[in-house]
Amino acid sequence: MKRMVHATVLAAAILIAAYTGTARAQLIPPGINHQGLVKVNGAPYTGSGSFYFALSLPDGLGGFSNVWTSDGSQMHTSNRPSSPITLSVNEGHYNVALGDGSATNSMDYTIFKSSGGQLWLRIWFNDGVNGIQKLSPDQPLSSVPYAFAAQGLMSGGTGSGVDADLLDGQHATAFAVGSHTHAASAITSGFLEEDRIPSGIARLYQIIYQVKEDDGAGSGVDADLLDGLHAASFAASSHTHGAAEILPTILGADGAGSGLDADLLDGKQANQLWSTSGNSSTTPGTNFLGTTDTNSFEIKVNSTRAIRIEPTGFSPNIIGGYSGNSVGSNWGSTISGGGSDLSPNRVTNNYSTIGGGSGNTASGEYSTVGGGLNNSASNSASTVSGGSNNTAGYTAAVGGGSSNNASGGHSTVAGGELNTASGTHSTVGGGKNNTAEGNYSCALGKRAKANHQGAFVWGDSTEADVVSSANNQFTARAAGGVRFYSNAGLTTGVQLAAGGGSWTAVSDRNQKENIAPVDCGEVLDKVAELPVCTWNYTSQESSIRHMGPMAQDLYAAFGLGESDTGITTIDADGVALAAIQGLNKRLKEKEARIVKLEAELEEMKSMVKQLASR
Repeated sequence: MKRMVHATVLAAAILIAAYTGTARAQLIPPGINHQGLVKVNGAPYTGSGSFYFALSLPDGLGGFSNVWTSDGSQMHTSNRPSSPITLSVNEGHYNVALGDGSATNSMDYTIFKSSGGQLWLRIWFNDGVNGIQKLSPDQPLSSVPYAFAAQGLMSGGTGSGVDADLLDGQHATAFAVGSHTHAASAITSGFLEEDRIPSGIARLYQIIYQVKEDDGAGSGVDADLLDGLHAASFAASSHTHGAAEILPTILGADGAGSGLDADLLDGKQANQLWSTSGNSSTTPGTNFLGTTDTNSFEIKVNSTRAIRIEPTGFSPNIIGGYSGNSVGSNWGSTISGGGSDLSPNRVTNNYSTIGGGSGNTASGEYSTVGGGLNNSASNSASTVSGGSNNTAGYTAAVGGGSSNNASGGHSTVAGGELNTASGTHSTVGGGKNNTAEGNYSCALGKRAKANHQGAFVWGDSTEADVVSSANNQFTARAAGGVRFYSNAGLTTGVQLAAGGGSWTAVSDRNQKENIAPVDCGEVLDKVAELPVCTWNYTSQESSIRHMGPMAQDLYAAFGLGESDTGITTIDADGVALAAIQGLNKRLKEKEARIVKLEAELEEMKSMVKQLASR
């Protein structure tokens, strides 16, 4: 939003009463000619603008009460008029005739008579871009030179010349001169019963007689004839001004059941004030609870500040909780609550937030501390959700726990204690004494140290460090063993036994079906024909050699496994065992034949000996 600075200059204000009936009155135009200057952002404004004018009296409470407005609305309030008047502004200057009935609401001259010389002109302005702004300062109405002469004429006095011509439009010749008498010699027409009226006694007798005749017997010459009002129009000499007489009159004028409400206390209707039980039919933007100047707005509980709203040039600051919580000279900052005498919450940068807790600091722009104790979101867009003594750096986050530090850019510590995520985009999931030092690294558990880029380290509860040794490495310490299941029922998979060095595959008979015997001799023949080579993986150095068949050859020979691109170790072991059994069978068969042949040979040797002895 643009910041606006407005200034008005009251160039001339001339009160002209709109009389009718005489030639002189017709020459006097009604209204006040007002000229002013308006600026936007320090520069004179040029263009069409919407203006709101009000003549107001100080209400004795530091505010104003309108006695005339340019559209006739908001009378006896301090609010601006409801409808604007459009005026042309040239290099900041504008001109308007207030109260002449053409562009603005007509004006009754009696407001000047009853103002006691305390009238102020207040003006609001809207350039169509920055919204409605009140121009300042407010202008007290002052007199022009000839107004002093008019005041002197109104006061009369020796030589003032205020004769009957000015009082009611009649010429002075129509009135008796000040030196005339009521003597009989002065009477030039009519009839008198006596040539001379007797002295005072006779005159008084005549008057009293007439008064009694007109007023009735026994009247005692009361007020009926003294001023034309009946005696019933006057209060009795015994009346009092006690509350018993005053309150019924006030309550009667204010309405049944009113309870002497605000209508009579300050001249405003009850629906113009905020009620402790709520208001209805309010208009957003027109009706509001707050201020119209640059002062802060506070809500207190038990006479102690609970919420403070501070205006700024941009988004206002909102400070809740302990009265010592502070946001400095920033804007758009929020402290929702919390704080204490020894540990207030402090926001020291723009658009930052503290949800609650105590001793927390949000010093980075756009930073957030959700709550907890002594937490610090110390860099831009950093977040500490809670816990205690946690610190988050640039666009980093600490979820909670205690004494955690997410100092790396875009790093995260989910919780736990004494954890540090110092690498960029690093993560510590929780636990204790874990470190994610490498960029994009992750550490979990206890004393896990992911010191290399892209490393993932899991540490069990052992009181010793487990440390990565290379980039993009997965390292885990699980002194109780490792299990991986490949089905939802946890019946198939592999496990690494505690202290073990190889994987154990699940091979329980109860987890198998479609069991069929194997011709081990056939397996032996196929193994004998199976190509076995040494080789290296393309993802490793050529110096790292391996030995075994190709998956395609093994699959073609036996059809085992999920595909022809991999060899399941349990299948390779099975083929080897079957081939061994087939080989063993054949060896036994050959051994039997050898035994038989050896027996036949011994028999033949015996027969040769017998023949030789003959």
